[in-house]
Amino acid sequence: MMPSGQFSLNQPEVQAPIEEDEALKALENARALEKLNMIAYGLQPYDVEEEGHKYGTPELPLEDGTHLKHRYNPVIALFTRLMMRDGKLGKAQRVS
Repeated sequence: MMPSGQFSLNQPEVQAPIEEDEALKALENARALEKLNMIAYGLQPYDVEEEGHKYGTPELPLEDGTHLKHRYNPVIALFTRLMMRDGKLGKAQRVS
């Protein structure tokens, strides 16, 4: 009979997840130390593409006319706005 307060489960202790967690922490620590060393040498430690941008970020400020497409021809847009009454652009677009 077992003394009170003690349990016998007869199951082996699981060590593999703990080792994987330690290996993952060691890898993350190594990456952090590498970035700190880069900062110490005056280098940029973060790569834009590495940090979650698929195509990188554009140089700012953006140039004028960088829109992909305009929805309407500028002449038609001007004519439609001239026809507009009381701020009802949608109604003027249906008429033209």
